[in-house]
Amino acid sequence: MVSNLWMHFFEAVVLIGLGIGAAILPSYFSFKLEQFLGVVFIASGVVQLIRVCVDRTLARSLLYFLIALLYLASGIMFWIHPYISMFSFGFILMAFLMADGVAKLILGYEIFPKARWQGAAACGVLSLIMGVSIWAEWPLTSAWPRGILAGANLFLYGCALFGLALKERTSKKTTAIF
Repeated sequence: MVSNLWMHFFEAVVLIGLGIGAAILPSYFSFKLEQFLGVVFIASGVVQLIRVCVDRTLARSLLYFLIALLYLASGIMFWIHPYISMFSFGFILMAFLMADGVAKLILGYEIFPKARWQGAAACGVLSLIMGVSIWAEWPLTSAWPRGILAGANLFLYGCALFGLALKERTSKKTTAIF
């Protein structure tokens, strides 16, 4: 069980780091942004898939698995077709954020009795708000600084996972004492 806890911390730190990197580096990678975000999403998907495979105690591992596949599929598309994704990125990002938002809201609902469910739900609401804001002004929103949006999503999800891992750690220490 200790390794699962450290895997949660590792995933949270990786997602927070990737989120910060995705928000800071887009100006430097202006033309290669889609490939860079593809790498970010692929890495995030791989880390999440590893966590799903390692942590057999997840009550809703199918939902975690689907979120990881969503990150992987989006990342592969950005990596393989950077020019096409450059022009259609607003629509792709909108679809990703809406699907990600719904999945995280469901995840927040499923872990509702546990503490820190608000982080997953807040991430879901934020993803939905960003997706709807892109949809409202698409195709003009294709020129938005995409790294900031993706970085904010990864950063907040990493923070939510970090909070959940901290709560899990303190509840295990409390249980062990008694």
